[in-house]
Amino acid sequence: MRRREKETERGAGLTVPKFPDWTDAGAYGKYGAWTYRRWAWEFLRRNIRYIDACHRLNPRGLSKAPRSDEVSREAARFGRHDLTHFNAPYDEKERHWLSERVLDHAWVEHKGTVSKTFDLVPGQVAILFDVMPIKTAGPAALAAMLDHAKELLIGEYRAVVDPNDKYGHEASFGKVARIRRPRLNPEDLLEKLRIYDAVIHQRASISDVAELLFADASPDQSVRKRAAYKRLDKAREMVEDLKLLELVPRDHAPEKQRVNSTEVS
Repeated sequence: MRRREKETERGAGLTVPKFPDWTDAGAYGKYGAWTYRRWAWEFLRRNIRYIDACHRLNPRGLSKAPRSDEVSREAARFGRHDLTHFNAPYDEKERHWLSERVLDHAWVEHKGTVSKTFDLVPGQVAILFDVMPIKTAGPAALAAMLDHAKELLIGEYRAVVDPNDKYGHEASFGKVARIRRPRLNPEDLLEKLRIYDAVIHQRASISDVAELLFADASPDQSVRKRAAYKRLDKAREMVEDLKLLELVPRDHAPEKQRVNSTEVS
């Protein structure tokens, strides 16, 4: 086969969404070891709007859409820094999600000075750090600066979510932010993936899903189907309503705050 034909064949393979056989849990691999970000990615790459965006902005089926303002805007709609192709191998090394990275940064080397302008939009905050005190005061200065930056960010976030100061400045951040920590285990997450794959991507009926995944729920078929419909709604929330984005920051939480993988939702 000629080289051009091979490249065409490889590109065509990337344009068709590839998901495991929903009837076989083993086809999903070692899902018990997946990070929260990996789970978020698995839900996102099943999102039809995300798939369409990849087709439109990355017609050649590259692992990532070439960078452009349009690509950045489209990726941001899905909480992403980049528009990784939905069939691309998962990569843990990079910070792909906007909730785990800074939008932009600039630095000044020892020689000379530079000028940097940030065009901020509502909801964005620019914080300037000076690393030189760390050189003389030691690493503890870095921790202190990050604590101060955290205080500033929390203050700005309060202004966004509680503009009328309903809760008061002394209210706990968790109360104001209305943060809910996901309490989802791998089996629960896998069930959502399998149901979504079955009904949305592999055109299985809800009866098929009920019989395979909820056989032990009840001897009554109608009860099993109601259970399947309920779980499908939860899966849709995760994929289509982008509830998946709540999972991303959990990988960066302090160890004592992380959700144990054995906890049940």
